[in-house]
Amino acid sequence: MDFQNAASKIQREHLDKLACIYVRQSTAGGVKKNVVGGRRQREDVIKLALQLGWPEANIKVIDADQAMTGSSTHGRYGYQDMLNLIAKECVGAVFSLESSRMARDSTDWHCLIKICHLTGTLVIDPDGVYDASDSNDSTLMKLKALLVEMELRLIYQRIAGARRDLAEKGLLRSSEPIGYVYGDNGKLILDPNEEVRAAVRLVFTTFARVRSSAGVAKYFLREKIKFPSLIRSGPKRGEYKWVRLKFNRARSVLGNPVYTGTYVYGRSVTKRKVVLDKAGVPQVQKYSVRLPREAWNIVIHDAHESYITWSQYLENQERIRHNGSLTSGNGNRAARVGGGLLQGIVVCGKCGRRMAVRYPRGRHGPYYICTYESECAAADYCQSFPGEVIDAAIEKLFLQAVEPAELNISFEAVGQVEEQLRQRNQLWAVQLKRAKSLVQQTKDRLLAVDFNNKYAFDCVQEELKKNEEELLNLNRQHIDAGATALQNLTPDERQSIEKSIKNLPSLWAATTDMVAKKNLLRCLIKDVTIRREGHIAQVAVRWKTLANTRLTVNLRKRGDNTRIPSNIIEFIAKLAPDHNNTQIANELNETSFAIEWGPFCGNWVARLRRIYRLAPYHYGSYPVRRKDGRYQLTAVVKMLKVDKSTVTLWCRNGRLDAVHEVGSKLWWIRLDPEQLAQFKETIRRSNRFHQTRKAK
Repeated sequence: MDFQNAASKIQREHLDKLACIYVRQSTAGGVKKNVVGGRRQREDVIKLALQLGWPEANIKVIDADQAMTGSSTHGRYGYQDMLNLIAKECVGAVFSLESSRMARDSTDWHCLIKICHLTGTLVIDPDGVYDASDSNDSTLMKLKALLVEMELRLIYQRIAGARRDLAEKGLLRSSEPIGYVYGDNGKLILDPNEEVRAAVRLVFTTFARVRSSAGVAKYFLREKIKFPSLIRSGPKRGEYKWVRLKFNRARSVLGNPVYTGTYVYGRSVTKRKVVLDKAGVPQVQKYSVRLPREAWNIVIHDAHESYITWSQYLENQERIRHNGSLTSGNGNRAARVGGGLLQGIVVCGKCGRRMAVRYPRGRHGPYYICTYESECAAADYCQSFPGEVIDAAIEKLFLQAVEPAELNISFEAVGQVEEQLRQRNQLWAVQLKRAKSLVQQTKDRLLAVDFNNKYAFDCVQEELKKNEEELLNLNRQHIDAGATALQNLTPDERQSIEKSIKNLPSLWAATTDMVAKKNLLRCLIKDVTIRREGHIAQVAVRWKTLANTRLTVNLRKRGDNTRIPSNIIEFIAKLAPDHNNTQIANELNETSFAIEWGPFCGNWVARLRRIYRLAPYHYGSYPVRRKDGRYQLTAVVKMLKVDKSTVTLWCRNGRLDAVHEVGSKLWWIRLDPEQLAQFKETIRRSNRFHQTRKAK
């Protein structure tokens, strides 16, 4: 630097103010590894400021923007504080080792030059002293700003070119998904941890059965199965933490094409937009946009080992797309537990949009309704109609269509369940093996630790206790799961299935799992288009084979719900004296009546009791004791001589061995003579205690 030229620009008023030394490195890796560069930005520039006459007390180092890019001022609070000090005329000069440290954007540079011109602040680097009020210096700084911005663009282009060159060879690394690790050749290989691989495979097999991302997460939660999460930083980097599988995580695994053995680059692009910060200042913000599968830049199939095939991946994505919650569009919603059998596949015959399902309070059965005109144009509904009759007609049509393939479908479903249980048991075995290994390792470490070091000894003991509890919980869960597991079918069991499958209509009517019914229906039916014409519905069924079937269904008029055939009324009257409403509904659902009039529920039976004045149900008609030895709740109340609410509370909190009867809320309690004597003694002591307190 020419110090003689510098002395002519640096005045006493500059030396009396602060000398701000701006220090910045763009990346966290640069801060950690390029220590020499960071030290030069401080020490060399401080030395320069001292040589130019600034006292050490007036030198201020601003290094709050470490690991921040200079392409924008967003998040660079140190730079913003420096601009505030310059605007308050507290700064005599701004120092930096390189002009690119200040900013990489010419707009930010022009803002700095303008503020320095208004306040008389100098800009100094090892190349010279620049006065923004001087036209030559101002032009030179603006030219440097353009060169710095061009340099940033060239850097980005070189990096992008190098990344694309590696990606075309399938060698560009990214964060490996769960279930994969990088091998010695730089390519992905299956994780050597058997437990991790089994958990990933279970996600895909479960989705193939439940056909819903949320269903996968619910299955893992219900079966108490954890999913691995890789720790990517810190002292435990590279280890797995087993956590609950949430919906977003399951969706991410199912939507990742890497699991098909495909190398993909360019699934998203980075875009920029202008946003206002809290102070109302416009800032440039980056955001990522997912590209459609057709726009992916590089796709290399069979690049590594896979968990599923590419065709399975495409089928899964199509199913996830159809599982949207919107009723409009061409997608089918995921099957849910509601009573509307055509939920998600029913189409309005007037406007061609998907219809919603409603369950009006006080009405029996679902209602199909087209809400598009009401929601978008504030107009009346296109059409609506009750769903029981239409559901019954579609059920009958479906059962007729599957008669030739009933047996194959049943055995295929059983095979899928057996395969899923096999994978679940395999995962349990690996988890138990890992837990036993951790317990043994902790025991060995406990023997090796110095027992005189009380803190270390207690820590290892606590870890051993934790590992033993985890092993105990895994064993208990494995036993509980095994108690409900489906065993492999024997030849005799297969013959039994062959006999029972011939009565598929009765089995279909008795099944209460609406999700299973809807999924079976969707295996053959693509959609159902309905157009209402008065009390007649024109129904068009489009099958998966693109064949069409047309039906004409008579909708029920007002009051039809009470015009029940006499044989149903006789059936209810026969069971009325010794069956409650729910039990009668279950009996009706097992008969052929359910195909046309079902499914039945307890409220519907109760209404018929009132209308036709059938025999009311008396709880006293229940036997006091069942064949399995369990007592009725009222009988236990009489034996213990306590309130009914007290016995109910004991049933709920587990003090009594109690169960609900199927289809009823009535408690049945197992109580042997010893337990009865213990409860009576406890009640007697409690009564004596309360009497003593009252006497005092």
